Amino acid sequence: MKLRRLAMAMVVLCTAALAGEVHSASAATGNILGNPSFEVPKAPAGGLARFVTGSTLGTCQLAMPGSIGYQTGCWRVFGGNVDVVNAPYWSAKGGKQSLELNGAGAGDILQVYAAQPNTTYHFSFWMSGDPVYPGTVSMLAVQEQFDSSGSYIIGGSLGSFSFDTTGHTPSSMGYKHVTTTFTTGPNTHWVDVELQSTTFNGNAPWWGPVVDKATLN
Repeated sequence: MKLRRLAMAMVVLCTAALAGEVHSASAATGNILGNPSFEVPKAPAGGLARFVTGSTLGTCQLAMPGSIGYQTGCWRVFGGNVDVVNAPYWSAKGGKQSLELNGAGAGDILQVYAAQPNTTYHFSFWMSGDPVYPGTVSMLAVQEQFDSSGSYIIGGSLGSFSFDTTGHTPSSMGYKHVTTTFTTGPNTHWVDVELQSTTFNGNAPWWGPVVDKATLN
């Protein structure tokens, strides 16, 4: 499976810069996040696509005019690289695709959205792990807050999470639901939510946590 993985991995770079969009937390009854199940872009059926730092996953819109790299509506690979995996390579929790936070090594993704001040947000996702090896994979969820000009205000961990892949298979991934909450400050205008792999395996650097079906409301 390792040889198959290395042979099928490919690097895909996505860029987009469109008109801005504002989401209202008080009016949100559904999911604020764009591309929550990593269905865009499409990886090969039964295969995977690798995305490096700076790549975007989904349809991006410019969040802060004049601020390079701040986009809403899509995930951005903020560090390392990640793999988008298409069934039946392994099963997804929502749709056909999921995301492994380790590509060639540990990766980090984030999504920026327009937030309301003094508001509590609920961030959740489904977590599993690459079933090729038995063992425990781990990851970190983070949030960061910015003012209207894009200047950093505050941020912090939303928790460290782990998953034991022992006994799981590509058709039985055993996804578990992870839920977190945080509250914005009085001057918060933008927030990003981040998912970071903290899994390092010298023999298999691509082995890591799998996430799918993220929700923010």
